[in-house]
Amino acid sequence: MTFFVGRRAGKLTMGETRMAEHWRYQVYQGVLVIGGSLVAAYGLRGFLVPNHIIDGGMTGISILLSYLTGLNIGWFLLALNLPFLLLGYNQIGKTFTVLTFLGVAGLAVWTWVLGSAAVVTQDLLLAAVFGGDRGSRGGIGDSTRGFHGWNRNCRRGAQ
Repeated sequence: MTFFVGRRAGKLTMGETRMAEHWRYQVYQGVLVIGGSLVAAYGLRGFLVPNHIIDGGMTGISILLSYLTGLNIGWFLLALNLPFLLLGYNQIGKTFTVLTFLGVAGLAVWTWVLGSAAVVTQDLLLAAVFGGDRGSRGGIGDSTRGFHGWNRNCRRGAQ
């Protein structure tokens, strides 16, 4: 792999190649997190908020505060998640904190950008299913965790 690095042109050393691959992977993760926050924001703005459905966790508290004050949900998302970002930095590490901040900030920005997204449905059940936690965030991960847990339990029960 030939690159122009600094003032010299030539082959990268093994350490430089690993560092370039590491940074490429970090950027890839960041792009995926920001894309995921777009999907989550569309779930909020397209399904939940127009139908007056409140999600769980900090997102739900942010929606509730937004209803009460009339301010954008994004401000509350950032403010309420800030203590958890600081705790995550101290307990888990820098990479986790940066990616989590990208997700929270991305969700805040996308909810502002999608301000009045087209209401997809007026049916409350469909809005809750498609806009809720299983529809817009984490559904696949929760499903696979549940499947693996179910599979382990079946093996134990069969013994």
